[in-house]
Amino acid sequence: MVFRLITPPLTSRLRRAASHTFMNSLTDKNKFYGRSFRLPIMLALIALSLSSCTGMQTTTNTDRTTWEQLLLSQSLERTLDSARIPLDPGASVSVKTAGLTDDKDFAQELVVGWLREKGLQVQSEDGTYLIRVILHAFGTEQSESFVGLPAIESTIIPIALPELSLYKATKQRGYSRLQLEISDTKSGALIASSPIYEDDVYFNQYIFLLAFGRTSTDISPPPL
Repeated sequence: MVFRLITPPLTSRLRRAASHTFMNSLTDKNKFYGRSFRLPIMLALIALSLSSCTGMQTTTNTDRTTWEQLLLSQSLERTLDSARIPLDPGASVSVKTAGLTDDKDFAQELVVGWLREKGLQVQSEDGTYLIRVILHAFGTEQSESFVGLPAIESTIIPIALPELSLYKATKQRGYSRLQLEISDTKSGALIASSPIYEDDVYFNQYIFLLAFGRTSTDISPPPL
């Protein structure tokens, strides 16, 4: 008796081999793409979960934020609280302000209000006395300490991660320093020159462990 091995045609075996190779390639591709997209998806979920816990400060429509405006105004008001003017109430004065800042017009208005509180008659010009306000400094300063992961924007992965702060301290300080000179308007003779007056106020923000924060300030009263 003769046994004969019956094998399928060559074309059938080639088809089954090609199909098996194709299915294996699809499985490998699915594993690869699954691993490659797993990390971006996880990062996106983390970013979404943190976005509701972190506060973002955006650019406003004003040149200065409300805090900066308060830091400037109150630093000058406190500086004027310690200033002295050697003129009797009722004296007629005019005011000019010199300084390197664009905010000197605002500073002059605060000085004019302070002089009126002292009982002086402030004239736009031709007062009996001329008070020159010399602004040595009038502005804000900011410093920042940061421990954590800064904000990341990638061109390869279309996902942007927010800033992750383990600790962040943003400190702002408003500072004013001025001097007053009083002279006779007609003769221009110097009558008195004050010492330098200065003062400051601060506003600090702190963030701990991504989401916990607090503020500290000596602005009185603090804004809502």
